[in-house]
Amino acid sequence: MPVYSASSNLEYIVNNGTTIGHLFKHIFFIILGLGLVRGIGAVKYEYIGKLSLFSLGVSILLLIITMVSGQTIDGASASRWLKIPGTPFSFQPSSFAFLTLIIYLCRYLTKKIERERLPIENVLYIFGPILFVFLLVEKTMVSTAVMIMAVSIAVLAFGQLNWKYITGFIATAVVAGGMFILIALNTNMLGGNRVHTWMSRIETFTSSKQSTSEVETEAMKAKNYQVMQAKAAIVHGGITGIGPVKVP
Repeated sequence: MPVYSASSNLEYIVNNGTTIGHLFKHIFFIILGLGLVRGIGAVKYEYIGKLSLFSLGVSILLLIITMVSGQTIDGASASRWLKIPGTPFSFQPSSFAFLTLIIYLCRYLTKKIERERLPIENVLYIFGPILFVFLLVEKTMVSTAVMIMAVSIAVLAFGQLNWKYITGFIATAVVAGGMFILIALNTNMLGGNRVHTWMSRIETFTSSKQSTSEVETEAMKAKNYQVMQAKAAIVHGGITGIGPVKVP
């Protein structure tokens, strides 16, 4: 059902493919994903842990390549996707970086949990990779970047890292993020950021001062398509929903 819901609008706006084509494409991805899960599940976790640092380096390299050579994929942001050469498939390196970062943190904390680490070790081997991946991802997907940061902090907490380092890192990140937003909104010193886009989306979602004629324009409908569909689903479906293939 989600595939049909999303692909119908995609087909109309981008004029790319059909709803049936998108359905079979996603079925193929599901089967491929299950096969990968089964294959990787047969590998001993020790081997996966040993490759975590190498995999993290590869994912960071892919993020950098995507930033400079991304392309438009079905109307999505060019800097989020990376096309696999020689194939019609594309993927988001941020998802791969998310996974490899968590595996790396888990392995590092497990290997070094027996002794108290020096502050410089925490900066170089724990907070350094987290910040590096966060900065590479947040330029195009701030929600994913925030999720990466939150899950990483949760891993550090469960990994029994000293709380003084965790709280210090959180405080530093909040202050730095606040300063970045203030500078980006009030000056032109930080070019190429998406702060104004974030603020525009928040204002569009929360604003109640728009006239009826503005909301009814086709441009506004296209811009707020996902928000409108979500609100309609909540209003008509309630908690239990109305069921598949039923239009309110």
